[in-house]
Amino acid sequence: MKTLKLIARARRLKLRPVAGVRFRWRWLGGALLVPALCGQVAMAAPRIPVAPVIVWSEDFENPQTPPITTEGRDLLVYQGADPAGQMYTADPLYRMSANQCNGIVTSFSQAPGSTVMIAACSDHGNWNNLQQMAEVAGRYQGQSAAAARNNHVMAMLTANGTFPAGAIAFRTATNIAQSASSRFLTARTDVVATFCSSGFVAPLLRFSLINDAGTELPISTNAINPCVGGQSFNTTPIGIAGTQTAVAQTVTSPGALLFSGTSVGFVLHNDQTSSMGNDSSIDNAQIIDVTPQLDKAFSPASIQLGQVSRLTMTITNTTDLLRKRGWSFTDNLPAGLVVEGNASTTCPGTTVQAAAGGSTVTVSNGDLAQGAAFCEVSLDVRPTATGSFTNGPSNLSLIGLNQPATLAVLAVAPAADMQATSVDLPPSMTVGVPVSGSFNCTNAGPSAATAASCVISGLPAGATTSCTPSVPTASPLASGGSIACTVQFTPTTTGTIAALVTASSSTVDPVPANNTKAHPFNPVERADMQATSVTLPATANVGVPVKGSFVCTNAGPNAAAFADCSIAGLPAGASTSCTPAVPTGAPLASGASISCTVSFTPTTQGSLTATVTAVSGTTDPEPANNSRDQELVVAAALTPEPVPATGVPALVLMGLAVMLAGMGMQRRRARR
Repeated sequence: MKTLKLIARARRLKLRPVAGVRFRWRWLGGALLVPALCGQVAMAAPRIPVAPVIVWSEDFENPQTPPITTEGRDLLVYQGADPAGQMYTADPLYRMSANQCNGIVTSFSQAPGSTVMIAACSDHGNWNNLQQMAEVAGRYQGQSAAAARNNHVMAMLTANGTFPAGAIAFRTATNIAQSASSRFLTARTDVVATFCSSGFVAPLLRFSLINDAGTELPISTNAINPCVGGQSFNTTPIGIAGTQTAVAQTVTSPGALLFSGTSVGFVLHNDQTSSMGNDSSIDNAQIIDVTPQLDKAFSPASIQLGQVSRLTMTITNTTDLLRKRGWSFTDNLPAGLVVEGNASTTCPGTTVQAAAGGSTVTVSNGDLAQGAAFCEVSLDVRPTATGSFTNGPSNLSLIGLNQPATLAVLAVAPAADMQATSVDLPPSMTVGVPVSGSFNCTNAGPSAATAASCVISGLPAGATTSCTPSVPTASPLASGGSIACTVQFTPTTTGTIAALVTASSSTVDPVPANNTKAHPFNPVERADMQATSVTLPATANVGVPVKGSFVCTNAGPNAAAFADCSIAGLPAGASTSCTPAVPTGAPLASGASISCTVSFTPTTQGSLTATVTAVSGTTDPEPANNSRDQELVVAAALTPEPVPATGVPALVLMGLAVMLAGMGMQRRRARR
């Protein structure tokens, strides 16, 4: 069955081997045997994957009794060191006793002509080919040339015949104890394969784990072809085996299994059934813990009471970047923190339950996608008290995740939202006139405000205030408490002035925008011009001249510019005269008056209304008293007295009448 393999070996040219160097993280400075414990992955930082933890490893280098010197050692009698005395087995055709060049632990340094090994491999060339693969495995791992010749592997050359599909080529005879459960585990091994060229078949390797009950749990249903990818090496000639091409690589299961139990076993299947090729060896078989890391952080990490912080829980993958599905956790928030809401996740298909006002965050059906470095769950949280709140491992219940490497701490400081709530001042003010008003400040919380204050600025010099309680407060102003103040001042100039009320305290204010309230006002000069009196007769006659007087007074408080005092409603031709003359050339002082006289002659019978009006160019605060009316009744013209019938006046008149009549008669005669 191996005739074609032998022909191919015989025809290969002996080429000088090329030393390949490959440093593997798992060596950690030397051949390391790792205790059979699942452990916490040491995280560099959230979102940055690091290498998995080795749960179990077999490098076939454990010294044997008797020593492995000139001949290989049957896998079934080889004893590993992790743990001490660990035994291994395989299906019958993959045992050394089947003479198929399987189940043999060997190295390049053993006797190339060993008759025992030639018999176990059914062919001298098969035995030497196995030795070559052991040396290539050492070079692939970065060993020196001398060390590589002493490197040991376990053979799977499948020399002849047909093999059962899915046969077990290597497995632990008993499980390895582990102290942790609910871990994501996978398996890997270094594989050297030959006869990877066209015309030959490649091994098809598949990994499983074994639980406490002895049940085999496939890590993945997909088999791996070790001839695809990897690093090519020229083998070193030995015995009758010349130089050929070998492919070396670390083969890792394409899946990760969420595993629980107190022990775990390793199984490697070969799904290839043909012996036409299908040549390989394994080294450094390992079970590795690829459990993702959970980290938590608050952003911001320092807030005031009344604010919210974003709690982000980051699930970081290991460097294999395998899919991790089925993890879950419950985070019980520390007392004093509650869920505000706004939960979200970047983990596909993952369910997040976080009721607003509650203190529990439950994440289930967790899925970290293949190739993803991390995914996140985040939500807003709100403090109900001040202080420092630690959310760490003790708050968590985890399945399939590592505990946080660091604590998430949220610092919450007191916060008092001091507000300038009101300012009450007159809508208009007059220069020189005292003003009284009030203003208030309130602590909208949520914390008490230490040394709370409420002040007003922007007022004229001499303004006085009084507040209850007095400011700054001797005791903290409780949330919801207020400071009520009164203020008195006298405007001294005209123009716009802005009174500014400011609320403050020594406690952090979360909303400084409402600390102030402005009240602009514009003091002006005002003169209350009043029509104080009008003196006219109550009655008059048509055609009979009338005389009177009227007075206007500036009741202040300021002088009245261009003061005027006039009267209207009189007949045309009425004349007035005022002292001082109007409009006044100089401002009429507060308390001063304008005295006027008026004369006129009524021309029509009836009633007329005389209206006196007092005005000025200065703002008048009381326009209602600017005018005063007086009604005047005008009677008919006076009738002339009648002429007496007797007496001298009568005789004279009669004589004149006779004379005039006579003269008229003479004129008529002359015309004739």
